[in-house]
Amino acid sequence: MISIETALICLFSFSIVLFVLSFFQKDKFKELETQIDNLSLMVMQENYQLKKKMKVLEEELLGNENFTVPLNERLNDKK
Repeated sequence: MISIETALICLFSFSIVLFVLSFFQKDKFKELETQIDNLSLMVMQENYQLKKKMKVLEEELLGNENFTVPLNERLNDKK
């Protein structure tokens, strides 16, 4: 019959082996995390470029009008 000491030593050594093997296992989520980071950077860059283009278009279409005045006030001034 196996003694408790022998069983504990076997379980402890088995846990150490599994712990060491866990360091050599490939990280499955590392690639996914990199892809998500790249995607978020691309979205932020596109958003920034769109905002710049919208600002240029607004300046071209509206000229030197003040953008801080609400539209209903600008319409009332023209009447």
